[in-house]
Amino acid sequence: IYASSLSNNIHDNTVSGNLGAAIRIEGANAAANSISFNRIGLKSLSLCLFPPCAPDYDALANAGDGMRLANGAAGNNISANDIAWNGGDGISLPDAGPQNAISENSMHDNAGLGIDLGADGVNTNDNDATAPAGSPNRLLNFPVVTSAGGNALAGTARGYLQSTNGHYTLEFYADVSPHPSLHGEGRTYLGSGEIDITNAPAEQNGSNAFAIPINYTTSLVGKSISVFARDGVGNTSEFGLRTIYVFQDTIFANGFEPFAE
Repeated sequence: IYASSLSNNIHDNTVSGNLGAAIRIEGANAAANSISFNRIGLKSLSLCLFPPCAPDYDALANAGDGMRLANGAAGNNISANDIAWNGGDGISLPDAGPQNAISENSMHDNAGLGIDLGADGVNTNDNDATAPAGSPNRLLNFPVVTSAGGNALAGTARGYLQSTNGHYTLEFYADVSPHPSLHGEGRTYLGSGEIDITNAPAEQNGSNAFAIPINYTTSLVGKSISVFARDGVGNTSEFGLRTIYVFQDTIFANGFEPFAE
């Protein structure tokens, strides 16, 4: 699927088995497009009739990226897609423009990164206030998760985000194992949280710490937890370095009371 114009709705398709990128949004006029509810790199119908099935029983890979936004494409919305098994990145933004919002997609088992700003592998967190004008999603820094844990079904992800002043949404995901880059993809959406950065000097980054509840209907213990950030106008970062969710015994966290007769 290819779009180079305004306000297209690319919804409810299966885009799989192609020799290149599955969906291409390209050009300075490629803006305000909505790409949602598509199956990309997967079969249209996935049935495991005789379990256990091979992990790739539902795969019908594209040879290239699952989705590619390029040549100045800006202001697009990418949400609620299933993107897996592709030969490149899940979502690649080699020379896209800013404000491409990414939210609540399931991304796993892609050869490249889940989200790749610049299509050059994992970016380094630096002073994103000085990113060149028109950079892909302003090269927004990814959040850093320092710990994730709690009981089996619910806990807290802790860390910090370093960027310019503004309001940010952090989206958390779990997977059974980390991506080879250790910067994760996002198989299972766990929820989101909000933080604000208000301490950044002019043309510099500030930072803020977060402690955001996460939960799921099955055990999170041992799962790979990953997160990305999105600013108030849609710029979305790459996934941060994953961390492993650990079980924390909150009942006996403070030890035992002394025995008294």
